[in-house]
Amino acid sequence: MMIAMVVAFLLLMAGSIFAAEPLVVPLYQSVAPGTETWTQKEYEDVNPNDKAWITHNISQPSLTVFLPDAATATGTGVVVCPGGGFHVLAMRHEGYEVARWLNSIGVAAFVLKYRVLQKGAPASDRGEKVVPMAISDGRRALRLVR
Repeated sequence: MMIAMVVAFLLLMAGSIFAAEPLVVPLYQSVAPGTETWTQKEYEDVNPNDKAWITHNISQPSLTVFLPDAATATGTGVVVCPGGGFHVLAMRHEGYEVARWLNSIGVAAFVLKYRVLQKGAPASDRGEKVVPMAISDGRRALRLVR
């Protein structure tokens, strides 16, 4: 509840402050549930197949807030969930670029960085554990945005 109030306050105070630099809001106040033993560091690199930037080893989910210009704002907001098959996230071209386009048509965008499989994780972790965590992150993001 406290996070929701902080997000609401920050959105109200946003104005033009966030035009240049979007606000990043963590979904959890401390370590995300289920990731207490994860030690891999988050990093970003270029996919050799399509040259797209991808983010690996996400263990601390967050929302990056992109607000449209007040003059064109429609009052609508969208949670953007970049793809990557629960292994990586295409944060730049499926997240931030989509958010900027939504802003151009007056829509607020909240880009969700959700938990994905850690590189080198055992086969038992593939899907069974990560997918429910990612779904939980999505639900939490929707509650915060609403």
